[in-house]
Amino acid sequence: MERLKEADPDYFDFRLNFDPNDQVDCVTWQVGPCRGALEAYGTKIFLDTRKNENMNSANMQYLSIIVIDDNHQIIPASESFVFQETVELYGCACSFTIDMSPGFSADDVQFGWGDLFLSPDNVRQWFPNITWQVDSYHFCSPTNKYNVLRKDFGQSLWRILKDSMIAAVYAKSEEECIVSPLQFHTYLSFILYTHSLL
Repeated sequence: MERLKEADPDYFDFRLNFDPNDQVDCVTWQVGPCRGALEAYGTKIFLDTRKNENMNSANMQYLSIIVIDDNHQIIPASESFVFQETVELYGCACSFTIDMSPGFSADDVQFGWGDLFLSPDNVRQWFPNITWQVDSYHFCSPTNKYNVLRKDFGQSLWRILKDSMIAAVYAKSEEECIVSPLQFHTYLSFILYTHSLL
């Protein structure tokens, strides 16, 4: 990486973070097209970590900050390897990316998207003007059997709630989000009955 940066510092850049034992726990890198994409399209960003330790010989996980261009193409604004998914290492990757992008400011980001690992308060530490949306796949996907609502409500209640919840999450209008009074009373009765058995 040092050789790549020395060969063309305007094209390739990278940053390292060290843990308390002076071991690298995050390496973030960026190339010119990624920097340009962030500067052009960075008002909307997407954050995620892929927990596949087989992607590299150091068994590190892949973390990326993504933007989408006018042709709906996905472009990484930066890429990172981390040893584990933590809020602190997300923070490192975000601050490193901003530091490597002189034509971009953290204040420029208006909208962000990610899974439930990150809270809006976490993300606003790095991007103060961001509006944060939760990843609907992890939250309430009809195909993801490990979605958050299924785990929170339990299998029995989830069977009753799922059609309305999924419809609300994927609704195209406010009207489609509204649960009917009959459905609401059914849900409420079931919840009260379930709690009475505990």
